[in-house]
Amino acid sequence: MPNPIMTPVELRAALSRLLAMEELDTVDWDKVQDASIGLLNELRAADGLDYPSELIIPYLTDFNLRRESAEEAYRQHGLLVAYLRAKAD
Repeated sequence: MPNPIMTPVELRAALSRLLAMEELDTVDWDKVQDASIGLLNELRAADGLDYPSELIIPYLTDFNLRRESAEEAYRQHGLLVAYLRAKAD
């Protein structure tokens, strides 16, 4: 039985939830890691979904980098927010 394809709206919602988790005063990095890996696995199973993999895949795999570097977190968050806003228009 094939996996259902994630829609662009579902992807943006999942990314928004992940971003919100990282914007809390106290970030639960274990939850961020679990959510990131879970979404990455969903994307790998979602054949045919058109999304900017050069932006999304590094965001989902670089959670440790964002945890350790506020500068990198700021950069990646900015790119993700720009993507989410552009798709919302």
